[in-house]
Amino acid sequence: MQLAVIKTGGKQYVISRGQRIAVEKLPYNEGDEFDFNEVLALVYAGQVKVGSPYVSGAKVRGKVLSHALHDKVIVFKFKPKKRQKRKRGHRQAYTLVEILDIKDKDVKVSDNVQDTEKKPAAVLLPRKVALKRVTKKSSEK
Repeated sequence: MQLAVIKTGGKQYVISRGQRIAVEKLPYNEGDEFDFNEVLALVYAGQVKVGSPYVSGAKVRGKVLSHALHDKVIVFKFKPKKRQKRKRGHRQAYTLVEILDIKDKDVKVSDNVQDTEKKPAAVLLPRKVALKRVTKKSSEK
């Protein structure tokens, strides 16, 4: 199995091939393919590589699926006894990316190990959204 730890948008993600992740908005159009060059760690063909700070020659290929906005977050500020309050909403933009391939320049083509088991593509969403979905499923039973 191939795993990588990448850094994008100030956050770190543990990813594998075929996985879908929601990252901070990227400047690419839908359908574009691009490389994540900031690979912090790599597990490839049974070998573990940790960069300092990045693994040299490692790239993660991704494809932009869509751009969207997260759920609204209400920001409410209140100062008691001053008649002062402010209510604002915020929706953070994100890009949904599918991981196509994980490559390293030091691994030969013969060392390339294909994933034998097919897993359904999971989408990593913000924790708040993921918890809502889990609680809905458990309450229906």
